[in-house]
Amino acid sequence: MGGIGHWHGMYNYHLNKLADELTIPKIDVRSAIKKAGDLVNLISEDGIHLTAQGYQAFSKAVYQYLIKSVEEKTI
Repeated sequence: MGGIGHWHGMYNYHLNKLADELTIPKIDVRSAIKKAGDLVNLISEDGIHLTAQGYQAFSKAVYQYLIKSVEEKTI
């Protein structure tokens, strides 16, 4: 079996699949976190929870999505 990256990827895959099946909007925070810098600084030692810096990247992605959605009147 794979490491934590494998399980994060599998979780993300199934979550995206479910969102698509239910036709609900989704925010790709995983990509935003991966682009924000070194994952060692963004994901805590348990490999699951974010650090303060990781939550900043997470919240920035959510904020940007919400602003864009309001401007486009999609929410």
